[in-house]
Parts: sequence; C-alpha cells; structure tokens
Amino acid sequence: MSNITKILASQLTTELLKQRKEKVNEVTKELQLEITEIYKSTLPKEVLAVFKTKNKQYLNEISYVHLHGSGLNHQLVSFVEWLPSCSNNSTFIVPTKYLNKIVPLVNKEAELKEKLRNDEKVIKATILSLRTFAKVKDAFPEIAHLLKENPKTELVNIQQVRKLLK
Repeated sequence: MSNITKILASQLTTELLKQRKEKVNEVTKELQLEITEIYKSTLPKEVLAVFKTKNKQYLNEISYVHLHGSGLNHQLVSFVEWLPSCSNNSTFIVPTKYLNKIVPLVNKEAELKEKLRNDEKVIKATILSLRTFAKVKDAFPEIAHLLKENPKTELVNIQQVRKLLK
C-alpha cells in the first residue's frame, strides 16, 4: 500500500478541479475580449491604421493594462492581442459607459478564483489526510485511474553499499 505525497495530492486536486478551472478561464477570456475591444474603441482610428501597417516600430506596444475606474481596483488584465500604447504606463481608465459591463465580470472572475483557491486547499488537505492509495480510491473513484501502484524500486543498490562497509 502506497502513501500519498504532497506532489501527488496536488496533481490529484488539479485533476478533480479541472472543469472548474476551465470555467474560470472562460470568464477570464471573456473579460480579456471585452477589455481589448473597449481599449481599441478608445484609440484613434488613425493610430490603429498605422499600427496595422509595417510602421509598428514607431509605436509602443502593450499586451496588458491595469484597470481603473469606479468599482475597479487596479486589476491587471491581458489583451488578446498586442495593441499600441497611448502613454508610457499601462493604466487604463475604463470609460464610465462600460463600467456596468466590466465590473460584474471582474467581480465574477475574482469570486471564482477565490473559491477555486479555497477548494484546492480543502481538497488537497483531504487527500493528504486519507494518506493511502486505497482510501483515496474509495473516496474519489473518478481519479482512481491516476493512482498506479508502483512496485518499490531501490534508488541505491544496497548490496554495493554493504560491500563498501566491509
């Protein structure tokens, strides 16, 4: 009977929460798309036209922004594409007309990430407290295929070490 290690418990927790992580990633992707479109809408059309040509070397590029505005607290959001920078910093003050769309997405993403982090801690602790493969297989049959009983292998040939002691 083998014992559960911390690394194995982390891997099993990741497998158990795979669908929930995908849900968080979907919300994050939706937020990134919205912010990218809003940011692009605030740029002058001429700047975007120049940016799409080969003259990119004359413009600074950014791939993320720090969101500012009512209900936003300096959240870092990546764009889905590189865009020209309007200033030397990555701060983006979200126009008021878009806040009712962005703030709920930011809050939903933060809530899902926090719940995922908490659940990861609880599940990992539970798996570690079960201690053995057999108990984990009984408690979580959906991850039993990941628990492969390996025959014990010696990392060091004990007979050679014994010969050294003689």
